[in-house]
Amino acid sequence: MKKIIQHFIAYSRRGLTKKVWIICIISALGSVTSCSKFLDVGQPQDRIVAEDVFSDSEKATSAVLGIYSQFMGTSLWYSSGGITIFTGLSADEFYNTNTTNSSYNELRTNSLTSKNSVLDFNIWDRAYKNIYQSNICIEKLRAAQQLPAGVRNQLLGESLFTRAFIYFYLVNIFGDVPLIISTDYELNTVKARDSSADIYAQIIKDLLEAEKLMADAYVTANRVRPNLKTVQALLSRVYLYSEQWDLVISKSNEVIQSGIYSLDPLNRVFSIEGNETIWQLMPVQPSWNTTEARQLLPLSTSASALGQLALTDHLISSFETGDLRKSNFILNKTVNSTLYSFAQKYKAVAIGTVSEYYKVFRLAEQYLIRAEAYARKNNVEAALADINTIRARAGLSDMTGNSQDIAAIIEKERRAELFAEWGHRWFDLKRTGRALEVLKDKQPDIAGTDLLYPVPNSVILSNPFITQNQGYE
Repeated sequence: MKKIIQHFIAYSRRGLTKKVWIICIISALGSVTSCSKFLDVGQPQDRIVAEDVFSDSEKATSAVLGIYSQFMGTSLWYSSGGITIFTGLSADEFYNTNTTNSSYNELRTNSLTSKNSVLDFNIWDRAYKNIYQSNICIEKLRAAQQLPAGVRNQLLGESLFTRAFIYFYLVNIFGDVPLIISTDYELNTVKARDSSADIYAQIIKDLLEAEKLMADAYVTANRVRPNLKTVQALLSRVYLYSEQWDLVISKSNEVIQSGIYSLDPLNRVFSIEGNETIWQLMPVQPSWNTTEARQLLPLSTSASALGQLALTDHLISSFETGDLRKSNFILNKTVNSTLYSFAQKYKAVAIGTVSEYYKVFRLAEQYLIRAEAYARKNNVEAALADINTIRARAGLSDMTGNSQDIAAIIEKERRAELFAEWGHRWFDLKRTGRALEVLKDKQPDIAGTDLLYPVPNSVILSNPFITQNQGYE
């Protein structure tokens, strides 16, 4: 609770609100069930939330801010670095320098078991707690007709967006998952898994509603709360994954052509004030930067200090000569005559002043999304124009090609630009059907069933209506 209050004070210093107690109430929604799984929640948690919370603009705003506060912690949750690290191990980005870490070993060798602790505590349990928070806010805000329309619309749009955001990662990690869109605990405790198609349909429905509610203007400094363009950025990605090429181009155009964003120099891409940022999360702990940096980089300047996760030779060798992303975003260090490479998109590992926020969406991805959609529509010239916009910043010459090699060009460019960010590599390999071919060099016996993570064993024990993914016990 002390951490939550510190986080809230940090927000209030930015002029967002002064009601500390209410964020503690909303944050408690995520902690009440810390000893049980979401799908066995017991008594409805929203009873502890006073009805007047959503009748007052400041209190209602604080309730929604509680969702972001729960996204960012010092634990390696899916929302605070876990997606990057877990899927980076499953793909071909990372290997763990400490081979005694059995959870990481399973991820790296694509041999996950349903009892792996990161599946439950770090991903499933945390994600469904956050979904429950979003659901409470959605239900209460729909009924909060007394709030000023602008405030209500913004907050409802944000809550719908956060629910869609969480489900996007759940469906891409586990496949079919329970679609929980209410706070009805009696229904939720016996909820079976819903199809991935139904999950995507709900994601799009939520985002399209949010799109009607939100404005381009950011309501806080440093873009720490989503705006309309954040919603459209996620929509463009969702349409990409569902292969709706015209809609991809339409949504990415709205972001790119808005005039709000521009590509930053590489040394500023991950700074707090970067103009490339579409949405970023502010750390919860005032003295803590990103959990991701503390996982990926050596925590001291000692000659023997290593980060927990190093970049694979396969990734390092994929960069072209002269690619400035390699020199800006990768740290090389020799320990005991062995050369290690570490991702350093985030550089702040010391406990102290917060100097980095956690990037969620940035403009470069939108160019690459649009390029892929153009390529799928056989507009190779437009696709290359977007790709070369990104390459120019990296100090590389323009790429040329034709319809036969454009897919490989896009894959290569997405890898170089988006490595060690939010699972892009793992998801790209899966959605393009390239995972088994690419990863067989790392893990010769990798199978199609390894491309979805198993449902945590504890979840299945809690709810007999939930089945396991194929290939797992």
